Amino acid sequence: MVISEDEKKIIGSYFRGTEKTIEENRVFEGTFHFDPPKAKCIEELKTGEIELRVIIPHSFPIPPPRAYIKDEKLFVFPHLRMGDGQICPPDHNAWIKNASLEGFFKYLSEWLRDAAQENVSLPDDDYELPDFPIGSKLTFIFLKEKEEAEHWLLTKKSEIGVFFFEQEFLLLFLKQFKKTSSNLFQKGIYVWLPEEPIIRFKRPPITYAELDEILKKFDLSLYSILEVAIRNQIKEDFILIIGFPIKDKNKDPASDIHWQASNFLFTDLDKIKRKLVLRLKKSFRKKGIKKWREELKKRIKTTDFLSLAKDKYVTYLAAKPHKICYLNSVDCSEKYLYSRIGGQVKTKSFLLCGCGAIGSNLASQFAKAGCKEFSVCDYETIVPGNICRHYLNFDSVNESKASELVHVLKKINPWGNYKSYELNILEGFDERILKEFDSCEFWIDAGLPPGASECLSFWAKKLEKRLVSTYITIDAQFLILVISGKKSNPPIDALEKRLIESSREKKGSLEECVKLLENAVSTVKIKPNIGCYFLTFAATGAQMSQISAIVFDIINEVIEENKESGKILVYRYNKRSYIYEPIFNEEIKL
Repeated sequence: MVISEDEKKIIGSYFRGTEKTIEENRVFEGTFHFDPPKAKCIEELKTGEIELRVIIPHSFPIPPPRAYIKDEKLFVFPHLRMGDGQICPPDHNAWIKNASLEGFFKYLSEWLRDAAQENVSLPDDDYELPDFPIGSKLTFIFLKEKEEAEHWLLTKKSEIGVFFFEQEFLLLFLKQFKKTSSNLFQKGIYVWLPEEPIIRFKRPPITYAELDEILKKFDLSLYSILEVAIRNQIKEDFILIIGFPIKDKNKDPASDIHWQASNFLFTDLDKIKRKLVLRLKKSFRKKGIKKWREELKKRIKTTDFLSLAKDKYVTYLAAKPHKICYLNSVDCSEKYLYSRIGGQVKTKSFLLCGCGAIGSNLASQFAKAGCKEFSVCDYETIVPGNICRHYLNFDSVNESKASELVHVLKKINPWGNYKSYELNILEGFDERILKEFDSCEFWIDAGLPPGASECLSFWAKKLEKRLVSTYITIDAQFLILVISGKKSNPPIDALEKRLIESSREKKGSLEECVKLLENAVSTVKIKPNIGCYFLTFAATGAQMSQISAIVFDIINEVIEENKESGKILVYRYNKRSYIYEPIFNEEIKL
C-alpha cells in the first residue's frame, strides 16, 4: 500500500511512533492522540493518549483497518477482544461512509473518547457478554430448560458444587447438577455468581489472581474451589464453569443465564507436594531424627491436601503469570438453537421406518428442527451404492443403516432422544417393540417395500396412529404422499384406492404417475419405491434433499392444522425449473 504525503500528514496528526511493512500491510505502533474527554473519564485516558497498534491492509479500504490496544491493563472496554486487545465495536464499518485514512482515524478517535467516558455501551444497547479470551480448542455446550434458568436467577447468593459432563471429541456437554456422584459422566466444579464476573467495566478475570479477587466479593475464593475438588476426589485438571445472569438489553433486568467454562489447573499440586516432602526430609535430617523415614510417612499422612492447597497452591495459582484457559461456551438451548427456523416441531415423538435415501435425509431434517423423540427402523446395512443419495457416508459402509443414522442424528441434536431398531417389519413385532412404537405419536413410511408398507399400515390402523406413506416412482419423476386421517381414519389403503380412482378421472400426469407405480411390480397396484432396489434407479442426492424438504414441510403442516381428514399429494419433477411441482392435492374423510 502506497501512502501519499497528505496521508502521512494525517497519520502524523494522530500517531507518534514507528511505521513498518509486514506482509504488504502497513503497521503503525506508538502513541495515538484523540480528543481529550471533557467530562469525567477513565484516569489512564484523561490526557487523550493511548498506546495502539494499527494495521492498514494493502488492499485498503477492504478489508478495513484493525486497531489494537497494547496495554493489557486497559483491556476493560465493551466491544474489545480480551485475547489481543482488538477494538471491535458493532458499528466498526461506520467510517466507510468516508472511506479514507482520515475517516478511519477520525472514527477511531471518537470511539476512544467515548470509551474513556464509558459511553460505548448505553442503556438501550443490546447486552454484550464479557469477552472471555479463549485458550482451548474444547467447546463447552450447555442447554437450559426454562425452569432451570428461573432457579438460578432466583439464587441471589453465590453457590459452589459439583456438576457432571460428557465429552465427545472436542465437545463437552453439560449433563446435570447434583450432589451425589455418578459414574456415567466426568466431574467438574461449578460456581454460581449473582452478578457478572468482571474486574472493571467489561473486563472478565484473565488471571487466577483476578478470579480470586472476584470470588472474594461473593465470600468465595480459589481455595473454595480447590476444597470442593479435593473433597470430591478430583485430582487432575478439571473443568470449572462460572454461571451468572444475563439480559437482553443493558437497561433490562436479568432474564437468562450463561455458563462460562475454563480448564482449571490442578496437576501442579503434585509438584508442590513433592517439594514439601523434600523440605520435610531435609528438616528431619538437620534435626538428627534417626527414624526420619517413619516420621516422614507419619507427617505426610497428617499433612492433608486441603492445608497444602490453602498454604501453597492458591498462592501459586494467584501469581500474575498464570492465565485462565477459557473454553468456547455455547448456549444450545431451544431459545437460541432454533430461533432461526421459527421454533421446533410441535409433535413430540416420531417413528420413521425405512432409513434409505428418503428416510435418512428426512430424519436429518427433523433432527435439525429440534425433534426430541425420534425412532428409526431398518434392518439393512449401508453399501457403497447407497452413498450417492444417502445422508450417511463411507464411514458407515457395512454398518446398520438405523444405528448409524441415529449416531449422526445425535451429532446434529445432542439433546434428542434417538433410538434405532434393526428390524424386518415383515417378521412382526414382539410386545416390547409394539409398546415402544405405540409411544410414538406420528409414524412415517419412508419408501418401504410393498409388503413392509402394508404391514406398517396394518399396525398403524390397529394402534390408531397417524401414518404418512411417502414414495417415488422410477427416476424420481413423481413424489407421492399418502397421509392417513387422525387415528388412522381413513387408513392408508383406502386413500391409495382413492388415488387410483382419481387418476382414472383426471387423466394426464396423475394417470401417468399411477401407471408407473402399477407397472413397477405386476402384482402391486400402488406401492412404494420399487425402483430403489435396482441399480438402474436414477435419482440424484439433490432430488432426495428436495423430496425430504417437501415431506418435512407437509408433515409439519398436517401437525399444525390437526385435521381429522386424510390427505393425498402428488408432485412431479419439472426438469426445466428443477423443482417438484404439485399436480394433485385432495383431502378425504370417511
